[in-house]
Amino acid sequence: MNPHRKTTLLRGVPACRPLRTANHNHGQGDITMEIEERTAGSTVVVALTGRLDGVSAPDLEARVSGIVERGHVRMALDCGGMRFVSSTGLRALLLCVRKCRQQGGALTVAGLRPDCRTVIEVSGLLPIIDCHDTVEAALAAVSGVTPVGRDVTMEFEEETVGSGVVVSLIGRLDGVSAPEMEARIAINAMRGDVRVVLDCSRMSYISSAGLRAFLVTARNCQQQGGKLIIAALQPECRSIMNMSGFLSIIEYHETREAALAALA
Repeated sequence: MNPHRKTTLLRGVPACRPLRTANHNHGQGDITMEIEERTAGSTVVVALTGRLDGVSAPDLEARVSGIVERGHVRMALDCGGMRFVSSTGLRALLLCVRKCRQQGGALTVAGLRPDCRTVIEVSGLLPIIDCHDTVEAALAAVSGVTPVGRDVTMEFEEETVGSGVVVSLIGRLDGVSAPEMEARIAINAMRGDVRVVLDCSRMSYISSAGLRAFLVTARNCQQQGGKLIIAALQPECRSIMNMSGFLSIIEYHETREAALAALA
């Protein structure tokens, strides 16, 4: 931790000693990120200072997971000191939000610098991440969340196969999960992964919001010189896609293997 760093105490927020700071050397001794946490009532405030990149993102994920395991599912990320976020950092933010929501809690983000907010907006994460201008506003928002079971409608699995990425959709693609799917594909595209197969063999339902998400992600990949292919729809979902005319717009194959062959 930087010994010259000043600590600002918020009114109504008790100060606690910072826990272990996660530092890494990057390049010639550059510290990519410092992570500190303190409690504010029943909420944990996690302050990020530096770069949220491929080096520091795993530390943030581990820190949030550890906090959740201790029973704290309401968090506010103080990003006032975060000066950069990469595609790996965006993915970490997404996973942290999901981790809290799966346990019936919430994670809010506060104090984003304009350049970092722009990156998050471009990635499509703003509809998923609850962002506020100040830590006080973020604390007020998260304090109203009651830790009860909250339904997560879809799970995602990703793997690289050859020159493409296979994203498996598990559950319901609806108004809750569609924005996350769009954001995941956008984050992959920022890394240059624009050749995508959506494995829908375990997708049990698709709403109009899900149909729109398919169209948006397919166009996003195409605009960046890639391709998105849908594979292995269950009969009910295939019927909806067919009646809506989407199967004439987005390339579809009956099996994952056939989709990967077409992607090659």
